[in-house]
Amino acid sequence: MFLDIARSSKKAPSDPGEHYLATDILSRDIRAYTAELMKEDLPYDQLDLIASLIEEADFTAALTESMHQVARRVRREKFSSPAQAIVDVALSKLDASLRQILPTYGISDPKVPAGHANVPEVEELRARTLALGPNAGAAERGTILALLGSIERAEILIQRIDAERKSVNRQSVLARASARKESRPHALGDPGLSPVPAE
Repeated sequence: MFLDIARSSKKAPSDPGEHYLATDILSRDIRAYTAELMKEDLPYDQLDLIASLIEEADFTAALTESMHQVARRVRREKFSSPAQAIVDVALSKLDASLRQILPTYGISDPKVPAGHANVPEVEELRARTLALGPNAGAAERGTILALLGSIERAEILIQRIDAERKSVNRQSVLARASARKESRPHALGDPGLSPVPAE
């Protein structure tokens, strides 16, 4: 959504700050919920999974802040044509990086032949920005350099989120938890119910 805002998409909200507030509230709710899951009597593997989820939520909140900065910076500045070309490439670079952590919904990306998809590194985009010279004003160049810093931070956070997701075999932990739950004897033959003393 923040990329859509930066690209002035008609389907995106017009105010990045308003969208950021909504994501911040959601992030706080997720953190509170995952913290409530920490029960002392849980097996270690489940506690480890919850700790991983808490860390991922924290990295995601930081990524949201970086994405907000990207959208805000692009929306505030009026770019000349050569500067806008660099901004567009930078946003496409961030979009490609985000794909590694976004859900695919079972649809795989099309295979692109080697050499056809060339996404430049931040250093190359920085060099292109500095080389703009008189083709862009100082404010434009400064905004692009700040934008590239936000993109660089976002990409580091994307890598951390991906690594955190891989740090615990989540499916295995959930399968073991489900097996433990099913192996417990149920009172009175009714699954999930236990007898309550009469009052």
